Amino acid sequence: MADRSTFNGASTNVPWQDTAETPEGFGNQYARHITTLYDASALPLSSVGGTGDNVTATVDPSLPPGGLRDGMKFGITWAAANSGPMTLKVGSAAAVPVLSADGAVADPGLAVFGGRALLEYVGGAFRVLSGGAGSGGSARYYWQFTASGTWTKPAGLPDNANVTVEMWGGGGGGGGGGSGGGGGYVRCHFRATDLPSNVPITIGAGGASGNPGGVGGQTTFGSLGRAFGGGGSGPSTSRGGGGGGELASGTSGGASGGDGGAIGGGNGTGNEGGYALTIYGGGGGGGGSGGGGGKAVYGGGGGAAGAGNAAGTSLFGGDGGTSGQPGTAPGGGGGRSGAGARGEVRIWI
Repeated sequence: MADRSTFNGASTNVPWQDTAETPEGFGNQYARHITTLYDASALPLSSVGGTGDNVTATVDPSLPPGGLRDGMKFGITWAAANSGPMTLKVGSAAAVPVLSADGAVADPGLAVFGGRALLEYVGGAFRVLSGGAGSGGSARYYWQFTASGTWTKPAGLPDNANVTVEMWGGGGGGGGGGSGGGGGYVRCHFRATDLPSNVPITIGAGGASGNPGGVGGQTTFGSLGRAFGGGGSGPSTSRGGGGGGELASGTSGGASGGDGGAIGGGNGTGNEGGYALTIYGGGGGGGGSGGGGGKAVYGGGGGAAGAGNAAGTSLFGGDGGTSGQPGTAPGGGGGRSGAGARGEVRIWI
């Protein structure tokens, strides 16, 4: 068993000699203590990369020939949030699991983008000692659904934990004479105890291009929340589709352009697409040969109909497409002859 004795000025023997008082010799003792300090130090990890679930990093000084040893600690800044069980590969060592402080498999959100954490290598895995959900700090979770699926509520949440759900409907599709409206946005807040263990999620598809352009699909969080899609362009009337609103989808372009959905969707026109009427609605699509897209804040931007005209932008949702281009996710309306973008669901705890 290693001891903590060190040479000092009272030593009677020459320290580099192998004697009864100093059986290791000075150099060997020095090396042993330095190795012990390295193994016990919390060294910073750098060049953190990989995905949120399969993380890579380097450490300076590099690991010893034997690789990771029990008790080694490392500080890390997460480069991405994890969506489930995760691993960490340090330098040339093999990737090993990253577990919560109590040894449980990582839940989504154990790693938080930009968050600092302290890890300890124990028994073939890293444990998050601080800076992660389940490590003694406040739990932080994040999910992003870009395709339909099921959300599972984490176990052990406080009853009053706030669960925020953001939803975007699909953007409307553009046609030969007009562009699609942006999908609407909805934000819901729930107490954790009021949510079931599993909630089905449907991601609204973007409207197809055509004459008329397709209406964007609705995005749903079970029966608890719904975001409506943007309207498609008119059949051949050079009219843009209306933006999705908080209570209804935008309509496809008609004689005077598509109407925005109830509460907030911008109207499509024969010229410029209408701005969203609230911060949550989607922008209207433009029509004719000189129609730019309507802008939005949270909802998707409307597409542009005319070549060289600006598509509608969105601060938090997807932008509309320019003429001949699809909208960008989430919820951007398609430009003339371009498809609308899909919707999205993001969940925060």
